[in-house]
Amino acid sequence: MSDEDVGDNEAEDMEMDGVPEDLDAKIANVREQLAQNSFDFELNNELLSLLRKNGDFDELAEAREKIAAQHPLSSTSWLEWIQDERSSGSEQNRVEELFDKAVFDCNSLDVWMELVQWACGVSPKFAREKFEAALSAIGLRVDVGAMIWQSYLCFEEAMLGGAENLDEQRKCVASLYKRALRVPNVDLADTWKSYLDFAGEQVDEDIRRVYETSVNDMKEFSKYELKLAETDDSLEAFHEYLGYEKEKDDPARIQAFYNRMLDKHHQNENVWFDYGQWCETRLKVHSITCRVYKQAVRHCPYSCALWQQTLLALERSGAAADEIDEFWEKARETISSADDGRALYRTYIYILRRRADSTEKDYTKVAEIFEEGSRNLVEWFGKHDWDPQGVYRRNWAYFAYNKLKDFQKGKKIWDDILASGGGRFADKWIEAVRLERQFGSSDDARKLLYKALNSVSDHPNTVFEYFIQFEREEGTLEQLDKALEKVNAQAVQRASRVQAQKPKEESAGKKPHGKERRGAVDKHEPNDSSRKRAGSTLEEVVATKKQATEVVKPNPSDQNVPKDKDGFAMPMLPVKKSTAPVPSPSASSGQPTTSTPPSDKEQKFTVFISNLDFKTTPEQVKKVLNGVLDVRLVYRGMSKLTKGYGFVDLDSKESYEEALAKDRVPIEGRPMLISVNDPERRPTFKYSTDLEKTKLFVRNVHYDCTEDQLRDAFKVFGEVKAVRIVTHISGKPKGVAYVEFANEDDARKAVLEPEIILLDRKLHVAISNPPKKPAKEEAKQLSSTPIASTSTDRKAHLTMVPRGVKTSSAKVVNGVSNGSKKPMSNDEFRQMFKK
Repeated sequence: MSDEDVGDNEAEDMEMDGVPEDLDAKIANVREQLAQNSFDFELNNELLSLLRKNGDFDELAEAREKIAAQHPLSSTSWLEWIQDERSSGSEQNRVEELFDKAVFDCNSLDVWMELVQWACGVSPKFAREKFEAALSAIGLRVDVGAMIWQSYLCFEEAMLGGAENLDEQRKCVASLYKRALRVPNVDLADTWKSYLDFAGEQVDEDIRRVYETSVNDMKEFSKYELKLAETDDSLEAFHEYLGYEKEKDDPARIQAFYNRMLDKHHQNENVWFDYGQWCETRLKVHSITCRVYKQAVRHCPYSCALWQQTLLALERSGAAADEIDEFWEKARETISSADDGRALYRTYIYILRRRADSTEKDYTKVAEIFEEGSRNLVEWFGKHDWDPQGVYRRNWAYFAYNKLKDFQKGKKIWDDILASGGGRFADKWIEAVRLERQFGSSDDARKLLYKALNSVSDHPNTVFEYFIQFEREEGTLEQLDKALEKVNAQAVQRASRVQAQKPKEESAGKKPHGKERRGAVDKHEPNDSSRKRAGSTLEEVVATKKQATEVVKPNPSDQNVPKDKDGFAMPMLPVKKSTAPVPSPSASSGQPTTSTPPSDKEQKFTVFISNLDFKTTPEQVKKVLNGVLDVRLVYRGMSKLTKGYGFVDLDSKESYEEALAKDRVPIEGRPMLISVNDPERRPTFKYSTDLEKTKLFVRNVHYDCTEDQLRDAFKVFGEVKAVRIVTHISGKPKGVAYVEFANEDDARKAVLEPEIILLDRKLHVAISNPPKKPAKEEAKQLSSTPIASTSTDRKAHLTMVPRGVKTSSAKVVNGVSNGSKKPMSNDEFRQMFKK
């Protein structure tokens, strides 16, 4: 660094009034931020710059070593470090080591130019080695490659003056010009001019033809270079350019182009992942693949996928076990979620398993890592969230059975899976039974099946069928009879539960639900719904024990409970103790009363919220709404999970209206639906369904497309008033959108446009004319129409029962059988299986 540069830097450190900056305070502030996120690229480099400005050279040297060991540095930070080392008289090996680390972190022109210029002062042989390395790294780049070529040519031409064999040196320079002119780049004309000056009248026609070919190729490259310049090196333009390079299928050029992309977007994990995959599948050079992945995890240490690919690439390349273990230690420190933790631990575990298989078959370390993973993930993410689906533990149990031959360990792991929520699922019980049959004993497998009969809730018939087949294959006749008796008893019991629910639903007015008990149903009112709806409905919410003790007996004079479009009673507010005055029966029945209407302070402003994630908490709802007094989510029994809806009490009418205006406000990426707390007034569809000649319906929209991108694509036809991307209830886009123009002419232009491309997709455009929505009364009438031949006891139907002994083959309408065939007894049922 020159004296002028130092003076400029000192001047920058002075504020306008001449008072020096408080660099110590800035350094302390940056350190405090790095304590929260040590991976921040900008903050790490800012800290080094501030320490250098402040003259803390001992602290700077320590910080450089510490940061560079874990994180990448910018080209500026590396060049400053190298300059400081050269100024202090460091040896050649030390400077070369720093340059190698610099080009590993940032494959930029600045670093390579500094490197070759320094190498020219060492020796001609050393300089040529570094020039060739620079050409391999960035010499094929269209934008800056010519800088390296021209520097190399200048060096070789300078060597002509002291060459012992002048002709050989001239041939060497001419050959280098031929190589340089073969590469299309933005400074190709300048290189050709330099060659003409060098050759004089002895221009080589082969070199001329090479230059003309490159000029023609450059015409195509120029289109992509122009697009990059116009879009400020956007990823979209880079990917389009990359596609063209891949079509030409020149591995060296593709590799150079990936490096160019990463020079601009070095923190984009998708680009790194794509580069690594290309190296693995197309280039197939292990050393290059490993280098790419090692660079990737330095720039994107938060990416679980990149760490997995790095470990596997090292294994494929035959890297030493110590090197893989070292990278695993680094990967483990970056785990930030339970999903990433399980994925990374399993990747390393199976690397160790393959290593053990190929050596002494000692699986002790594999078992230790399984244990460590379970212990760490439980500590970091909680006992209930570290492995919710039991995937990690299932792998662990199979390893215990198959490799360790430790059946007790395997049973213990499976007991934990089944006891922590897995016992509801048939597939988990059957997997545990199969492991017992394969590695353990039939008696233990049988015990598991008996437990499964009472535990499974999702697909009991699967367990029933498997149990019967198990006893056919493994058991005695007595064991088969016992299994049939247990299975049949369970089937009848489950069928009775389903049948018992039907009268309750058909006579909801006689036995109102806890949430409907504040208003009794008129006995003479016909039931609008005569079919059972599958799944949990709003009126099936069970009140808590505390609420049950506070239930008010139904009053015959009360109004009928409100019903939805399907004829089902809608939920009222969950029962809650309140000191507010209770309306008199006459008021609730619609009769005139002398009572004074409630004031704004006494009136409750409540909205109904739905489409919530089952793990949503009241605190998350309060963060997106203002003036919240209370949030009452409806929970699943004693579980911590909600049913996806609830009620919010607000403090004023203003807060109430503001909340309704926030309908579909996202919570953790999922839109929360907000509506009035009145089933009759809740909107079903708030957009027009008439023909709108100024609005366009757009299909084949990319799922990653934003409203701004759509607006930009259509504003070329005229003024765009509004853009709406249609989404699913979960918030994910459906691939269609609406674009509204200010006038019909502009909309017509867009429809007549033969091709509109956005994000590599051709958009299909039409005038908006959606189908009519059925009227409310019409929808209610359609929804209440009974559906014939709908069985209500499908869950109790055993597919393994022979056709000849089924209890009934009569037609069933709305759960009512027209047949009168007598069902078989248990003894008769068992005798049929013995035939």
